[in-house]
Amino acid sequence: MAAACTQSGRRLGKAMRVFAIICLALVLACGGAVTYIYLNFRSLVAGIIRGPVLQQIQSAELPADQKAGIARTIDQLTEDFKNDRLSYQQLAGIFERLGHGPFFVVVEMESAKSLCLGVCQPAAEERGRMSRVFQRLQRGVVEGSVPPQRAEEALALIQMTDSGKHRAFKPNLTAREARLFIDRIRQDADQAGVPDEPYQVDFAGQLQRAVDAVLKPASPPAATQTHPAR
Repeated sequence: MAAACTQSGRRLGKAMRVFAIICLALVLACGGAVTYIYLNFRSLVAGIIRGPVLQQIQSAELPADQKAGIARTIDQLTEDFKNDRLSYQQLAGIFERLGHGPFFVVVEMESAKSLCLGVCQPAAEERGRMSRVFQRLQRGVVEGSVPPQRAEEALALIQMTDSGKHRAFKPNLTAREARLFIDRIRQDADQAGVPDEPYQVDFAGQLQRAVDAVLKPASPPAATQTHPAR
């Protein structure tokens, strides 16, 4: 239980660090111009979120419809925040939801797939088999049969921790390390009983669910009126 809490906290920490970095970047970029930041904070935050995020989306190896779906959600969020239709608490709440859910893990696994396939340079048939291993693991995380912390433990095999205790993929990852990692996540998928078949993560849907959970929380069931016994 303690390990699970630690991993969940790490994912949440990533999400909240993004929000904190945005605020810090504004102060540095504006040279301490407090009045300017105060008057333009929402527009500045919206621009900082939208630009880099959309750039990353366009460069990612995702289906065109997924890129478009994520871009629409990010555009809507930043526009709403800029025009005061989305509060600071709601924006932070969305990051918190993403940190607790599978979103960051499956995104990292997608990046790992691109990295490992690039390092291994497999032939077409083997490339398909390798890609399916990643798809199975992602499916297990999304559907709950593979705990996110299990996937993060596997990702640690191809990552390193810098002096600031931030994890990043190894810059000189070898083909041997990549194949050992793929073998590990194949075993995780096998143990979880994930079907060996193609699967595409609905990244846009995962993002939208986090947004809806904050902005459109489920209404509690209506209380049923009871009548005293006669």
